[in-house]
Amino acid sequence: MSKTTLQKVYEKMTLIQQNSDDLCLVCVTDDGKPAIALGIKRGEVMTPVAIMLDQERCDNLTPEWDNYDEIQSVIAKAQKLEDRTTAKQFNQHHAKIDKLFEESEY
Repeated sequence: MSKTTLQKVYEKMTLIQQNSDDLCLVCVTDDGKPAIALGIKRGEVMTPVAIMLDQERCDNLTPEWDNYDEIQSVIAKAQKLEDRTTAKQFNQHHAKIDKLFEESEY
């Protein structure tokens, strides 16, 4: 069973919040193009969590506020259930959180 996009993004956001002291920027290749990623580095292990947006992509983004409240509600419910703290744990399934995101419209 794969996770929804919103669930994966929630997990990355939570990893960032929980591990802010271990954040780093790293050069990566994204589909053959150079990019910068935000990562969490612990010892020799670096877990990429987000591709950083360049100015052109930032300028082309338009928020869709119609979905904001629903997404925030799902995230708040997941945060109340959350007990994982490591990237390894987030790569596995969490039955209650999986169900919450599966039942969400996003």
